[in-house]
Amino acid sequence: MFKEHPNVNDPEDLTLWRYLDLFKFESILESQGLFFAKPDALNEVDPWEGQRGKTEIRILGSNAMDDAAKSRENPPQNWPYISCWHKNDYESMPMWSLYLKNPKEGVAVKTTYRRLKQCFEKIKNTIYMGEIQYVRHYDLQTTVDTRHPDPYIIYYFNKNMAFRDERELRAIVMSPKDYPEEPGIIVPGDIKVLITNIVISPYASQEYEEMIRALVAKHGFPIEPERSDIERQPVSALAEAAERGLKEL
Repeated sequence: MFKEHPNVNDPEDLTLWRYLDLFKFESILESQGLFFAKPDALNEVDPWEGQRGKTEIRILGSNAMDDAAKSRENPPQNWPYISCWHKNDYESMPMWSLYLKNPKEGVAVKTTYRRLKQCFEKIKNTIYMGEIQYVRHYDLQTTVDTRHPDPYIIYYFNKNMAFRDERELRAIVMSPKDYPEEPGIIVPGDIKVLITNIVISPYASQEYEEMIRALVAKHGFPIEPERSDIERQPVSALAEAAERGLKEL
């Protein structure tokens, strides 16, 4: 169930991408859901993930420390799990390398912000969605309304300015149960509503492409995978190749 948050930017619509390795892509097809990561997993990349700004800590003084102590003594009733998406009208070459350990083995799924909302319309858990605000944590001051059922979720929609090239949008699902031994949870959704395109990495081999096509067919998914636009050659290169072919004949 999607809920708006007063401090999170809720865009009308955007084109979104998620770059996935084979394991994560197959997980979507098999589970008919999306993986949402624990915030701890994101801290490995950005230690400021979900943290208050230094200016805010200085302003709040002992209150900030009191809040932290209360948080340890009284665990939250809902735990956040995060799904990250890249905002872009078009496929992005840098994102293949950023999100995949081996860019030769991966796919990108394309969707829109509206479809991401629609995908989870039937689940009971609260889901917040919105664009990441890139900030300098040294200067950050955030107003938190403690009357809100999830007042501190706003911190997970702020991110270090150094990561602004990611152009990230997030979906955050609130789970009534924490899973300390797991890296995250699978949230069921309508994947056929969600995914509009499946794009195969521009670095992928012919064998890898055939494997992806077979995998999609095996799960009965109605969308045909397509090769990346990035690998298409300029017209001049195609003409030269054709000319060489004619000479060889």
